[in-house]
Amino acid sequence: MSSEIYYEIERAKEMNQLISGNEAIFEGALRVGATYFAGYPISPTSEILQKAAVQSEEDPKFHFLQAEDEIAACPWPASPIDRS
Repeated sequence: MSSEIYYEIERAKEMNQLISGNEAIFEGALRVGATYFAGYPISPTSEILQKAAVQSEEDPKFHFLQAEDEIAACPWPASPIDRS
């Protein structure tokens, strides 16, 4: 086993942390390059919406939309975003 793989395994053992499914989904999305989230409160994704709000404050390249309901949130991911 290479030392790099060994290091990653040992690091993962040290980082045992229990997170919710929504947190895992959001963290995974960020790791693969997601820069946008659209959602609405009072839904199963409310935790993701909260994390997206914090992420957008910390990272100016990340955008999010808090819509008033699912109908308003649906068209936003397909819309072009002005990233300037």
